[in-house]
Amino acid sequence: MHHLLPLKIKVWIIVGLAALVSGVTSWLGLHPVAIGTIVGIVEFVLLFLLSHSWRWVARIPYLPRPAWMSVDLTGKWTGAIRSQWGNGANEDIPATVNVQQRWQDVVFNVETERMRSRSFGAIPTYDPAGRTLQFRYFFETVPMAASVAANPPQQLGCALAYISLEDPNRMTIRYTNERGLGGDILLSRRSRRR
Repeated sequence: MHHLLPLKIKVWIIVGLAALVSGVTSWLGLHPVAIGTIVGIVEFVLLFLLSHSWRWVARIPYLPRPAWMSVDLTGKWTGAIRSQWGNGANEDIPATVNVQQRWQDVVFNVETERMRSRSFGAIPTYDPAGRTLQFRYFFETVPMAASVAANPPQQLGCALAYISLEDPNRMTIRYTNERGLGGDILLSRRSRRR
């Protein structure tokens, strides 16, 4: 999610933290070498804590922020996959998606009774005109042993997840893979935490 923040804001956060910690250590009368060490240590600790603060930042009321920062997708989502694989009958396959959203990444774990899939490399974009948050990502699918023959592993999958800020409890994921066929995953949020 930090990809949506301008670089200027990221630099100001780091510079501001360094100045604040340096000022406090100087006020405490610490030696300049000790100041540099303390600033470095505290800065890494604070940056680590900030990188894991998405859930709290998204829920602070009246905090001035872009609209996309108020959405926390972390939790369990349920729905159905409408796949074009096989006979193209578009049969609905029940699916569960566990989403983990943090500052540094967003991970989509898709599960059905026949396979497991995990995303990587999710890139967020926000469309302010349509008030839509989108995630482009890659995935690999590992089928259960009993369904390998009918559903071979997928290694080159890519997907696009859409979330409207008007209804952030619904998500649509459109995907394709090396088979050339894809499908849609229609989801509703069931719980906010994994």
